[in-house]
Amino acid sequence: MIKLVESGSGLPDRRYVAVSYCWGKSNTFTTTQSTIGDRKRGFAVADMPLTLRDAVAITHDLGFRYVWIDALCIVQDSEEDWLHESARMTSVYANAWITIVAAGPRDSDEGFITLSKPLPKPLQLPVKAHTNEYAALEKSIVFETEMPLQNEPLFSRAWPLQEWELSPRRLVFRHFRIDFECLDSPQRQAMAEDSVNYYWPESLMLGTLLGREGCGFADEVWHALVHNYSVRDLTNADDKLPAMEGLAQRFRVLHGGRCGRYLAGLWEGSLPQDLAWIPIPSARKERNGGRLTAPSWSWASREGRLFFDDAVEPIVAEPLQAETTLASATNPFGRVLGGRIVIRGPHLRTDGTDGVTVARHPRDDGTEGPDNIRVEYMYGREAATIVYDDGPEGMDRVFDKQHLLVICGRANEANRLMHGIVLLETGEQGVFRRIGYFTGERDFCDVLVNAPRREYTII
Repeated sequence: MIKLVESGSGLPDRRYVAVSYCWGKSNTFTTTQSTIGDRKRGFAVADMPLTLRDAVAITHDLGFRYVWIDALCIVQDSEEDWLHESARMTSVYANAWITIVAAGPRDSDEGFITLSKPLPKPLQLPVKAHTNEYAALEKSIVFETEMPLQNEPLFSRAWPLQEWELSPRRLVFRHFRIDFECLDSPQRQAMAEDSVNYYWPESLMLGTLLGREGCGFADEVWHALVHNYSVRDLTNADDKLPAMEGLAQRFRVLHGGRCGRYLAGLWEGSLPQDLAWIPIPSARKERNGGRLTAPSWSWASREGRLFFDDAVEPIVAEPLQAETTLASATNPFGRVLGGRIVIRGPHLRTDGTDGVTVARHPRDDGTEGPDNIRVEYMYGREAATIVYDDGPEGMDRVFDKQHLLVICGRANEANRLMHGIVLLETGEQGVFRRIGYFTGERDFCDVLVNAPRREYTII
């Protein structure tokens, strides 16, 4: 029998193990308002899904009394408890003595102690010597044919990203082997005999990099995290920002607060760069459930993969004001109900008055652009490419109502590019929303940089 205990109730041993795993579709064994009493009185380990039973067994084998499992330690049908606990993810995983990472199973009923694939076996490989005679290698070779770590099922899910990044020590159960990773002395213990390899996991270096005095590439670290997050699946769209809030909290601490306020997934200190997120057309996703309430200028307002061009400079646009409406007034890292920014920068209208129009047609070489949408300047010259955040469907009706706001650029003469966002008026006077991203090419860069500057309010 095991039972749910409250951590503030004078526990004799405060050390605990955390668990990172895929819920899947079969995990109905949770703590709810109707079952919390039963959980505190105690229940049989056999009642839990196999993955959770395995986690309890490993916790016991490691010599620990306590294990933190989200399905049991958060009251799942209490929004108040869920919001409170989701805001504590930094503390939960950062303070765990070790995190058990069930990377292999797709579902909580699969388990992870019994590996699902056979282990690679050492093989003696004959080689031909320079004397044309054959000799056998004295050392056995293990051919590691397992999938890369990022291809394990757990790494297709959104929530485990921050669980992974925040954990100082990880015991990773994969299909072929078990990895042990530690911030101080990372090593991987393969399951095959006599095979121990040492390496430094890149993700565990993030804290070191951000902690350096005068770190000049913190925004690139954040952009890499957001890109990694965007390729993962999220069951409920409401969790878009909560599933990153632990990382955001940790990032701000490691960056010494120099990044400024957190604004729906963006940072005040690098707002122009953070606004320049680029959707990948082939990786757009249908929304699974819930609703995205982030403002249109935030990457959190969209489903699907995205990236940043961190080579862009200098900053062209000037943010004047930024604010978000928080779902919880005490948690700036969680859900938002909306937000707005006021920004000034070079702009062009697509109604022809500035010599710019938008059309759907192939490139000069006959191939199609990402959405087959091109910006033309003066007598049909191809000048820029547009990628719409939600796809090009229906955009034909508003081709002549869009505004191109320049955000940043690349000054390299050999590869000049200007980047910006595509805006559409909301119906409220002077208020716009983001609908896409554009890249200006070649000679059009001069036109963009020298365009008249205007102040925009974007929601």
